[in-house]
Amino acid sequence: GYSPQGMIETQRVLLALQKTQPGVVQRLFASHPMSAERLATAEARVRQLPGDVRARPLEVQPYNRAMATVIAERPGWDLAQEGIEFLGKDKPKEAEARFAEAVRMTSSEGVLHTLHAVALAAVKDKGLAAREASEGARLSPEVYMSRLVAGELLIETEPPRALENRDEAETLLPGGAPCAPLAG
Repeated sequence: GYSPQGMIETQRVLLALQKTQPGVVQRLFASHPMSAERLATAEARVRQLPGDVRARPLEVQPYNRAMATVIAERPGWDLAQEGIEFLGKDKPKEAEARFAEAVRMTSSEGVLHTLHAVALAAVKDKGLAAREASEGARLSPEVYMSRLVAGELLIETEPPRALENRDEAETLLPGGAPCAPLAG
């Protein structure tokens, strides 16, 4: 497991950051503001843990590896955000271009394939939209939206897979109204 000391160190860093850049911390923790009281509570909770748990070494390598992935993928997610904004402005061609680039940059993220599929469907490229939806559901089988979009976009070309995805979407979010039209 993780070192509980990491929780305390993180709170100390955030408190220091709050003093030098209060707006950053305030945006991150608007509903749970950082405070000396929260740090004291964390320290008290760690003191109550068994000695072997308190003694766990604080290792930064796993965190650094995880953050390296997040940092490397950020440009793709930024493009996806632009794509979402273009969809909201009813500019599907611009959205599709952003999602295509996001998928190229971050191809292992199923949600990006799903968003690309939505934009492709909006520009009437049904074949590629179905393939992207299928890839989105394959890469993110636990994501309701990926399963739902695959269920919608595969219905004409692969009805059994469409229904499988629809059923899986229903399992992930029971009673989800958008699944009902596919059932009949």
